[in-house]
Amino acid sequence: MVIVSIGFGLSSLIIIPNSCITTTYKNAVDILSNQLIIDNYTINLFGKTWVLRGDDTKKIVEIRDRTLNLKTSYRPYSRIDGLKYPIQNIIASIESRNQIIVRRGADVVFSPESSNDKGINATMLTDPEVKNIQDAYSKYGMLKGYWHAAIFKIPTKVQRIERSPKELGLLDGEDQDIRAILRAYNVPATVFGLKDENKYNTYLEGKAEFYEDGVIPHAGIISEGFDSIFESQKYGYKFLIDFSHLQCMQRSEKDKAAALQAQVNALNSAMETGLLTIDEAKDNLKDYLR
Repeated sequence: MVIVSIGFGLSSLIIIPNSCITTTYKNAVDILSNQLIIDNYTINLFGKTWVLRGDDTKKIVEIRDRTLNLKTSYRPYSRIDGLKYPIQNIIASIESRNQIIVRRGADVVFSPESSNDKGINATMLTDPEVKNIQDAYSKYGMLKGYWHAAIFKIPTKVQRIERSPKELGLLDGEDQDIRAILRAYNVPATVFGLKDENKYNTYLEGKAEFYEDGVIPHAGIISEGFDSIFESQKYGYKFLIDFSHLQCMQRSEKDKAAALQAQVNALNSAMETGLLTIDEAKDNLKDYLR
């Protein structure tokens, strides 16, 4: 949100979180005209509500990513909205593994043999009896001090209970949900420490792709937003965000040497065919080495 002071022009910028602002679009707009498609912005901050209409809507500069909500026409929305189910799955998986570890229950059950009185087995338990059984069952688990087997007075047979995270597929499902989130944010799996089927030779290769395909394009969108706010084109400049100082974005000495050799070979060929003079070739090489 742009704050303009009378007599001083633009004085400050306020970043409004997505969750605190609601955009209302006009129902019918002539897309061939210069008509605004925004009807109003509703801002909720610190328990107060502001509604911006008309020319006041120009105070809001939307910095959007490349995600569209196809369910409600082609309107922008946060990428995290589309990750609702993977995030819920991960939360449920973590909670399930926690319950399996902390309140796992019995590892084995000793159940009555079929030769025992089936009439007794079919008798319905009262609520207090059920509660007593549940209270007793809560004492079983994998942690120190918990019981591991349920033992009954009547003749029984042993039946093992299999309920590990691996057998329930929790870890595999969690891995796939994490990968879905990473894909949404253009993060290579290797950067997050996940196996990526040898797609990258090094961690830095994966990190470089993360910046090239994820961070830098969205940084360009932010730069364009600042260009709009400060009308930089009008004054002959533009905003650029530089990432060349990052180690993953710098070429290795081996890569530099290989690229230089290829450039020299290309210049030699150009000189042999008369396309370049020796001085022009030197100038090209100087520019390349800068």
